[in-house]
Amino acid sequence: VGVFQKSNTQGILITGIDGIPLRDAGLPESKTLNVYSCAGKLARNLHSSKTGAWFGIPDCEGRPLSEEYSDPVEYMRSDFNRWFSKALRMNCLSKSELNLARWALETVDIFSQELPIPINEDYTPGNWLVNQQGEFAGVVDLECMYWGVEVDSFAILWERYFQHFPEAEGAFFEGYGIDPSHERPLQVKHVCIKIGIADIVWGIEKAKKRNIELGRRILQTVHMDK
Repeated sequence: VGVFQKSNTQGILITGIDGIPLRDAGLPESKTLNVYSCAGKLARNLHSSKTGAWFGIPDCEGRPLSEEYSDPVEYMRSDFNRWFSKALRMNCLSKSELNLARWALETVDIFSQELPIPINEDYTPGNWLVNQQGEFAGVVDLECMYWGVEVDSFAILWERYFQHFPEAEGAFFEGYGIDPSHERPLQVKHVCIKIGIADIVWGIEKAKKRNIELGRRILQTVHMDK
């Protein structure tokens, strides 16, 4: 419907959506998996809708809100270092976690062919609404959208949802049409390392124990899978 932007507040006004978050709906597994599949299809539609000219966060008029990048490798390196540099100052990573981070930086050129597409970094069951019939109704909470790399859109799902619910991962990517874990496993590894470090750092900064635990768990999973 519209957008607004003030000195420290940005927003998108959307039409009303009748429903509750899937995470809170308590649906039977069959309906839950159908919602995951529908969410995957919608993500594919979003990612296929257009290609941007740069990587970064847009303002309400579509211009860069902060730093912009034309090179995907430079962008992904900068985004990774945003969290890794803090982690180094905090001295909060174990030896194995540091090794994963160094691997991610050494291999960041795996993103060299990526184009900027519209992604939602917080695209999760907490923001997917279902109606009274348990059907997918739409998505809310859009403040984490920007011009980014495709696999970044799924990092939070791998960290917080798919590890405990592999059937949901299958349903989501069946709806999406491709499974990045099979097509681009090294990119998946990179963004899982990044979100793990980011959650550890953010959890320490905000005294959020759950985020620290989530971050360490995904890093442990990546370490075990290498």
